[in-house]
Amino acid sequence: MTHGRNITEARYKNSVDALHHLMSSHSHIGNGVLIRPRDSRQSFCTITLNPNGIFFTKSGIEYYFVEISCKDDIQYKIQAFGDEALELYKEVQRYISSKEKESSQIADGSV
Repeated sequence: MTHGRNITEARYKNSVDALHHLMSSHSHIGNGVLIRPRDSRQSFCTITLNPNGIFFTKSGIEYYFVEISCKDDIQYKIQAFGDEALELYKEVQRYISSKEKESSQIADGSV
């Protein structure tokens, strides 16, 4: 049961494509309207849960997921299996690393 919210499934090439879309400086909401944050350094969506490593299914297949929360109060879970799980994990780590570096530069006043 969805308690007042329709659940829709967006179509992306793969999990990394979905991550890139959600973590870009804008995001689609509702009827396709684009919302941009006032501060261009700030994303519309942020990573709110990312496990520290790859999981393995009982059959030995790699599995990884990440949770994304957006400013329109919608949360997304992106999951992947096999080689795509490894790629999603690497991309999430790159994104987190770049955000930490950016935050450090802002704190130091070098941006």
